[in-house]
Amino acid sequence: KGEPYRVTPLKYAGFFKWLSNKDEGIGHYLKVNMYNGKTELVELEENMKYSYSERFGRNVERHLWKNYPTKIFGTPSFEIDDEGNPFYIATVYKKLFGLSGKDATGLLIVNPVDGKIEEYELDNIPNWVDRVYGADLVEKHLNWHLRFQGGYWNSLTSKKGVRVATKGYNYIPMNDDIYYYTGVTSDSSDSSNLGFALVNMRTKEYEYYPLSS
Repeated sequence: KGEPYRVTPLKYAGFFKWLSNKDEGIGHYLKVNMYNGKTELVELEENMKYSYSERFGRNVERHLWKNYPTKIFGTPSFEIDDEGNPFYIATVYKKLFGLSGKDATGLLIVNPVDGKIEEYELDNIPNWVDRVYGADLVEKHLNWHLRFQGGYWNSLTSKKGVRVATKGYNYIPMNDDIYYYTGVTSDSSDSSNLGFALVNMRTKEYEYYPLSS
């Protein structure tokens, strides 16, 4: 709804707390306003029965593995929709080349209240989902784009026009989406910024803004 929040569920304070409360589940999550730091404890109408602090088959990762044993998916992240309902978001990947190349093909969205899983293709993802592409994947693909625009051999020999992302990044909320923000510099001893890049973490759309410094 136009403001960025960090959200996280509460968890059981150990095995015996889980054992005595697992039938009831987890009934709250935290919202932290990233502008002013205000923290809000949100009470759910229905308690969550699937999370990272659940054991055995109700652990959210094990729940996904059991239902989709042949899919490659990333670490599920906790998000809420615009009505405040909780979900776990797991990006589904495919291998590109070698052992390190992969890209997203869709999403698995887990309802932590009842464990229901819905599968989405990239062109059908709900608008409230903020992060389809994790920061590690965005950083890797951005550096591939900046480094290999002139071809693979150019990146090793003359290095004409070869650029790389600077170390470190941040998140910027804009237009109800979250953007990965980082500087861009040349692949040489020169450490000055040539510009900066914004990557939409839901669509992976990329914009480069040149600047002189």
